[in-house]
Amino acid sequence: MKTLSFFALRFVLVFVLLASPWQGVRTLTGAAFRLHIRLVASTLFSRQSIRVEAFSNPQYPAIDTVVVLPDQPRPGRPGTPAEAKIPFDSLSQGWIPLAMLTALGLVTPAPWSKRLKLLLAGSLAILTLESAAIFVSIAFNLTTDATPAWPRVPLMCANRLLVENIWFSFVPPFLFWAGWLAGSGCWKQLKERLTGR
Repeated sequence: MKTLSFFALRFVLVFVLLASPWQGVRTLTGAAFRLHIRLVASTLFSRQSIRVEAFSNPQYPAIDTVVVLPDQPRPGRPGTPAEAKIPFDSLSQGWIPLAMLTALGLVTPAPWSKRLKLLLAGSLAILTLESAAIFVSIAFNLTTDATPAWPRVPLMCANRLLVENIWFSFVPPFLFWAGWLAGSGCWKQLKERLTGR
């Protein structure tokens, strides 16, 4: 039990250190996250005039990025519609999943070569999920009242699952780490180290 507690404590300390909103980390992750959004938008929405901008407002300190979409016609709503803006928090939506995976990899008792493979493959998987979340968020917000239900409803459900729920920051890294432990044969080694047998 002491060994398990020590493992958990090491993970928490490393994760908190990596995930803390240090100003330099916040600036770097924000810039990287906006670059990622631009890559997804330019690749998958090349026909749309989408802008990605830095955002700062004391009332919403967590939000540091907005995606500005072109005006969309809204049937039945008079007047000129305002530009739609999608807010993002680059720390929780972009960096925290990678920080959690990194912390798990650093404290897991395994050869460094295997840990490096975990971090590389896991980071690629998380960035792929992040790309999917960005795509879903933009695609859903580009729909209008006139959009048929068959694409709008699935996009709405996917948006709530991938974008609006905080679980996305924590569950995928943990599941990937657990799967890596089982697939790499390190699960037995970790169990023996934690239980002493």
